[in-house]
Amino acid sequence: MARCATRTPAPRPYRISRPGGTTDGPTPALCRHAAVVETALGLTDDIKRRVVKTSDGDVLLDRAKVAYIASKGDEHRERFANRILPTLQEPSEVWMTYYDSGEYRKRYLKVFEGTGKKGRAGFAVVEETPGGAVLFQFVPKPRAGLNSQRTGALLYPKEKGE
Repeated sequence: MARCATRTPAPRPYRISRPGGTTDGPTPALCRHAAVVETALGLTDDIKRRVVKTSDGDVLLDRAKVAYIASKGDEHRERFANRILPTLQEPSEVWMTYYDSGEYRKRYLKVFEGTGKKGRAGFAVVEETPGGAVLFQFVPKPRAGLNSQRTGALLYPKEKGE
C-alpha cells in the first residue's frame, strides 16, 4: 500500500493489519482524514511547516504532526478542522496549562456561534505542544463545559489592571 501524504506513522487503529501481525501503512481512512486537516491548516507537499501568528506569540504547525487529529476519525474531528486557524488567530482566551507529564501547554479557546445551515455552535480547544503539534477538539455545545477548559494561568485576554 502506498503511504498517504502525511508521511507519518499511522496510529495502531489506522494501520492495515496483515496475517502474522504485520501492518502495512496507514489506512485509506487515515489518509482522507489527514488530507482534510492538512488542507484546513494550509499545509501541502510544498508547505510542510508554517508559523501562525496568534495574540500570544507564534505557533508552529508541522505537517508531520497531523496524525493525532486525523487518527481520531471515529470522533470525526476532521469535520471541524477549519476551526483550528481561527481559534489560533482570534482566540477568546489563551491559558497556560500544566500537565502531569511535567510540560506546560498553551490552550487556545474560541466560542463559535451557530450561523447558517451548517454553522455549528460550540467551542474549539487548540493546544500547542512542544515540537509543532497541535491537539484539537470541537465541543458542539455552546459554552457547555467551557469552564472545565479554563485551567492554569490566563494569558489572553489579560485580566483588568494588568
